[in-house]
Amino acid sequence: MKKLNILRQILDALWILSIVLGFMLFIDMLFLKGTIAIDLNTYYKISTIDFFLATVKYLFYLSVLYLFKKIIKEFQQLNIFTIGIVKLFNQIGIVLVLSSAIFIAFEFLHQLYSHGKFQIELDIGYNLIRLCLGLFFMVLSEVFNISKNLKVENDLTI
Repeated sequence: MKKLNILRQILDALWILSIVLGFMLFIDMLFLKGTIAIDLNTYYKISTIDFFLATVKYLFYLSVLYLFKKIIKEFQQLNIFTIGIVKLFNQIGIVLVLSSAIFIAFEFLHQLYSHGKFQIELDIGYNLIRLCLGLFFMVLSEVFNISKNLKVENDLTI
């Protein structure tokens, strides 16, 4: 259980950092009207669409982190094969698959609109990795559901 405590502490630190840094960046973007200072001499102009997409990605990231924190909390209370864990794994999978589908579609529409090209890129990028990770969490949800049912049957046998 020591590893679980370390994981929970890391997730708590990530959660706090994500909230604080996300809030600071959001306020910074509102006041600087779309300019981000990369270093003291260079400024990067960010469009409204890019800012919106970054905000949506950030919200997806926060939701997955929050759901994962809930799973770790349940594991610490030794609630391993419960319907709650199955639902949480499935929710993480749905959020990851949904976010990757949204951003794959956006990249396709962006290529079509800005370059006038009808092209689909199948690169090994973050969207594809996120899609695979989401499907993995959905499969993990099914595995935990089967394990939960086997545990119930085993408890009834004894």
